[in-house]
Amino acid sequence: AVSGNCELCEENTYCIGAREAISGTCSANSVSEIGSTQLQDCKCNIGYSGPDGGQCTACDDHTYKENIGSEACTLCPDNSQSPTGSTSLSNCVCNAGFSGPDGGACSQCEAGTYKNLIGSSACLSCDAAETSPAASTSESACICIAGYYLVSDTCTACETGTYQENLGATACENCPSGS
Repeated sequence: AVSGNCELCEENTYCIGAREAISGTCSANSVSEIGSTQLQDCKCNIGYSGPDGGQCTACDDHTYKENIGSEACTLCPDNSQSPTGSTSLSNCVCNAGFSGPDGGACSQCEAGTYKNLIGSSACLSCDAAETSPAASTSESACICIAGYYLVSDTCTACETGTYQENLGATACENCPSGS
């Protein structure tokens, strides 16, 4: 914009001085308003952090930054993650083994369930007669409950005269004689 014989510096630049202005361009990933007069008017973009007028670096994984300026990137909620340079809390998604809304609290999958993806999807149930530890990240964490054993990838009840008191068994034990 022109004001008399002077022009305002363009957006994302700065001008120092009066008659023989020294001008410069903001560093990568930073911005300034029209008419900025000093290097420190260059502020880091959202998703980036650094000193005013300095080098701006992308927010690390598991962090985000929603505002322009020099403030530090903010950690995602527990048990969630975000990609490098995230610009919003909603970029924080639950880790595998945890479920919840994007940007919200992530709860561990209960025993007997698992979740192998990141994001807000629900935990999936193990098959009948199976259980798994809390926060399981794979269907392979589902193992047979007591009283069952694994036969051809299926948990099968122990036959009459046998028992199994352990989880994840591949065979049943014979009952003591006379019982």
